[in-house]
Amino acid sequence: EPPTDAILGIREILRTIVAKQPKATVVLHPIFPRGLRPDDPTRLRNDVVNKEIVKFTDGKRVLWCDFTDQILTFDGILSRDLFPDLLHPITAGYEIWYAAIKPYIDAALSNGAIPMPASRFAKFPRKGAFYTDEQVTTFGVSRISANDGLKPAWWTDRLLQKRNEIADAKGEFDLVFFGDSITHNWENAGAESLAELRKTYSVLDIGYGGDRTQHLVWRGENGELDGYKAKGVMLMIGTNNNETPAEIAAGDEP
Repeated sequence: EPPTDAILGIREILRTIVAKQPKATVVLHPIFPRGLRPDDPTRLRNDVVNKEIVKFTDGKRVLWCDFTDQILTFDGILSRDLFPDLLHPITAGYEIWYAAIKPYIDAALSNGAIPMPASRFAKFPRKGAFYTDEQVTTFGVSRISANDGLKPAWWTDRLLQKRNEIADAKGEFDLVFFGDSITHNWENAGAESLAELRKTYSVLDIGYGGDRTQHLVWRGENGELDGYKAKGVMLMIGTNNNETPAEIAAGDEP
């Protein structure tokens, strides 16, 4: 599935754990590296997910534990000595994992006798702070926010609603409306007209208030145009862009 589905799924799992286990401390890991090299498509996909799910941690109830710097080489190669199939760790890999998670386990189960360690962020001693593949960095501007990681965020709630609409429609639409708040408001100010249109056609509205062109580029690259078939797409975007034409074309933030 696209990265957005994984992001939303992890967010919902966290909310369920907090609701059903209110006294538990949650330690969230990034998805482990996959594939031999940094440009492996599955690695890039997981990097997109990891960049977002870290925002769901608050350093108190939900902690982050990232030790990927201990299982990758300087150049980001996944060690076959630890992950022979480039996916599953063997004993040596579990030993590294054990050493990283043990302080959190001890603190959580000590009834307050041992202070909880801070969230752990991997230090990347290899080239660059993050991989520079365009898929990950150039259009990595998303509207996903944690709101402390547990409270509802309108953008992710709307995205989940739209994924459910896709499932209910069995993955087929006549029209997809793609844009910002002006498109979003077909469901508000334009509701009567939209209802009239829906008497003849199936319509998916994936407009989001406040979006700029780079947000639609990111959404298009990361799942919002996947998982269904459309006969037509209506695009209206650019209202909120205040950057220079070159910045807009490049998908850069000001």
